[in-house]
Amino acid sequence: MFPGPGFTTKFRIKIKSSRPCVSSRTEVDCTTHSLTIASCTNPLPQLGGQSCSLGIATSDVLFQIKKCHLCHRRPTSFYKNCLALVGEKNKVHDQQKKEIVEKNPSSQAFVMLGDAYMSIQEPDKAIELYESALKKNPKDHALSSKIGRALVKSHNYAKAVSYYEAALKTGHMNFLRYELADLTLKLGNFDKCEKILKQGLENIPKTNPDLENASNEVKFKILLSKLYFETGNWEGAINFLLQAKENQNKILKRGPSELSEKLLQMKTLAAEICCQLGQFYENHRDLQKSINFYQEALIELSQDIKIMLSVARLHLLMGDLEHCYQMCQKVLILDKDNDMATLMLADLMYQRSQTDDALLHFQQLLDRNPNQYHALARAIELAWRCGDLPRAEKYLEQASESSTRSHLDAGFNYCKADDKILFLHRFRYTGDPNSALQHFNRARRDLEWGERSIYNMIEICLNPDNEIIGGEVFDSADPADTTTK
Repeated sequence: MFPGPGFTTKFRIKIKSSRPCVSSRTEVDCTTHSLTIASCTNPLPQLGGQSCSLGIATSDVLFQIKKCHLCHRRPTSFYKNCLALVGEKNKVHDQQKKEIVEKNPSSQAFVMLGDAYMSIQEPDKAIELYESALKKNPKDHALSSKIGRALVKSHNYAKAVSYYEAALKTGHMNFLRYELADLTLKLGNFDKCEKILKQGLENIPKTNPDLENASNEVKFKILLSKLYFETGNWEGAINFLLQAKENQNKILKRGPSELSEKLLQMKTLAAEICCQLGQFYENHRDLQKSINFYQEALIELSQDIKIMLSVARLHLLMGDLEHCYQMCQKVLILDKDNDMATLMLADLMYQRSQTDDALLHFQQLLDRNPNQYHALARAIELAWRCGDLPRAEKYLEQASESSTRSHLDAGFNYCKADDKILFLHRFRYTGDPNSALQHFNRARRDLEWGERSIYNMIEICLNPDNEIIGGEVFDSADPADTTTK
């Protein structure tokens, strides 16, 4: 409810009832209509100078209207018109800044309009408004952060760095230090980034830091590890990442009473650190260490499907089919239509030589998504091995019909040479290597399918007639000599 006189109960109800998230076009129409009536029945000019809070309240109505239009209808022009109306109601336009100082001396109106301009990609106007708000409230460090982010968004990187550095001189504001370090890292100024982060770590108490300082220490160490990864210092990167993991575990031991609503956020960060370590060791082919870190992540987020799929994939790579099967089943309990889990289960069945079960899983996946080309390629191979070429051609037809652009996809070109003909097998074994080469060539520049395509192109070029090397030995062999002992 809004403070100050002049607001009827009907007006309050209209605003309050409009706040829930709208999910359909009809609800958008009703909500915006209700809000428009509310703003028209209580226009700011009629309220005069009764209270500066009334102006903010009326502009809040207009912000509800523009949010509905931007989020659901998305006409930017109408959104800007609402912004102009908010500016008129609060006298925020450049020519009216003197009036807002007289009638509404708080910084809230400037911040509201600045946030609105940021949301429609107009950071320059937002910066002016944030700076005006900061003059009203110099101790509001969150405004300094908003100005810095707006400068980055407007590509004034040098000015943003200078602004952050000037803001840091006013005190040890670690959230600004982190933003500055992150910016210098993105700009490639690695030495400066390292210096900023290490200075931040030195400012944090070594014994019994409070929750804020402990959290900042973890963030600084994660960013330092990212910096060292960028510069190729793997040992330093892993060292800081392990330190961040240890620090985050100490934070979690503080208990839910101290962490309160931040508990899930802290658990998520701990899991992310473990996943980064798991990814590093996976890239360095230490799969067992990688699994261990992913499993630690699952301790914090036991139902995170992405982590569960990573564990299942690693078990599959290590040949641990039973644990892979168990993890995939857990994923499918949480998400019965999960494509990756279904694909891994099908691959697992294929490795176990359970052809019918594997084909069933591939069929389920392709029924949901005919353009899942990994499943399509494996299903084609299985169908060919079973001698069921019509089934393979059916899969290709489904993929072609489901998307008009499928013929441009590298995965589709890997699985098809011409309409209703398999290039993976039929072209290779019916003496039409040129068609196969054409479709492999379309896929060879793709990051995902390129390596396999080039491999098959080389194989075709080395043996275009698909002759069995050494086959003449079998052709000239005496049948009498072929008896087995």
